[in-house]
Amino acid sequence: MKELENQEEKEQAQKQLEVWNRKGSRNMGEEAYKTMGRAGAASITIGVILLVTGIVTGIISIVAGASLLKNKSKILF
Repeated sequence: MKELENQEEKEQAQKQLEVWNRKGSRNMGEEAYKTMGRAGAASITIGVILLVTGIVTGIISIVAGASLLKNKSKILF
């Protein structure tokens, strides 16, 4: 008897899921999985951009400092 009730519950849940999928809704787990993937990709992209920006800024600072040190003897007071 329990097996029959359990089977009926499974069939009913499956029908409900099919109705949900027909309406265009996705499984919540799938949505969360895709959202997490997008967030991870965005974080990696932002990290790479910040890394490159930091390296370029550092190089520019070193070049500017070297230029100032090179030309310090040319300053007249």
